[in-house]
Amino acid sequence: MSALLAYAPAGGSVAHREAGAVWCEARGLPAALDRVLVCGGAQQALTAILSTHCEPGDTVLTEELTYPGFIAATRLLRLRVVGVPIDREGLIPDALLQACKAHRPKVVLATPTLQNPTASVMPTSRRRRIASVIRDRGVVLLEDDTYAPLLPDAPRPVASLVPELAYYVASLSKAVTPALRTAFVVEPTGSLAARVAPSMQATGWLAPPIMNEIAARWITSGSIQVIVNERRREAHARQSLLHEIFGLPRTAGSLHALQHWLELPRQWQRASQFVEALRHRGVLVTSGDAFAVEVTQPSRAARVSLGAAPTHAALASALETIGSLMRESPEPARPVR
Repeated sequence: MSALLAYAPAGGSVAHREAGAVWCEARGLPAALDRVLVCGGAQQALTAILSTHCEPGDTVLTEELTYPGFIAATRLLRLRVVGVPIDREGLIPDALLQACKAHRPKVVLATPTLQNPTASVMPTSRRRRIASVIRDRGVVLLEDDTYAPLLPDAPRPVASLVPELAYYVASLSKAVTPALRTAFVVEPTGSLAARVAPSMQATGWLAPPIMNEIAARWITSGSIQVIVNERRREAHARQSLLHEIFGLPRTAGSLHALQHWLELPRQWQRASQFVEALRHRGVLVTSGDAFAVEVTQPSRAARVSLGAAPTHAALASALETIGSLMRESPEPARPVR
């Protein structure tokens, strides 16, 4: 235990980085040990990588709907973030190319697998096209693969197609537990390697060795796959419940995701109104505005998180409340006195 109660090397001990390499290889990205870092969760990794490559005022690109924690990190570092159009398969390659030409970004963040919030999965053919744009423009790719373990037979990461320019971030928060603040980063090959560890020290000094030890032991013993398999079954069960209550086809969203992107009916012109009305009925969802890089008009969608309800019965009750409200109309605004 003494080693776990002391300072660890920047980027994690050899044993913990070895476990990280095993975890990332299982996701489809084999990497030499000197390219693997251990950090205190994906949020620390994203912030450290951005601070390594960007100065205040620099531009970064991401999906037009993206993880709010990434938006928060860009604001903290005083970066300009531009949203790139997406469709049901994720980032649109031609739109990414045009954005790169127009804005000359330092970094592109992409979440190709079970994207947050839309749960889209980018097919292999599009991943190749995205990798081609990244290579042609010489821009750094930051791939957030936090949700990928939930998807059986997920496509190989985009980072595996352009390893010389890609940072790959694999967190345990969604597929294992959010309480285990451990994530692994695979750095690019060549001259970019080993540049992020100092930034990680600046944002948190080190990932807690005890947490990393738990993660490493679960990975090396195989226990982690048991947990992941159970999380997959639970996500599928909860998605099936959502599809049944909302009357959705199986092709709507993803049966493997822990969230659902809910497009609101015509009478609900503002997601914020819908969210507030639900809150008064004891149900919490997140307005689509929270995920929009550029809020040019009010969102008409909300993200429904399926993992927070403690039981299937509680989730079913909440979903029925959501479905009931969707069939209603918003209350008229009260005149200001």
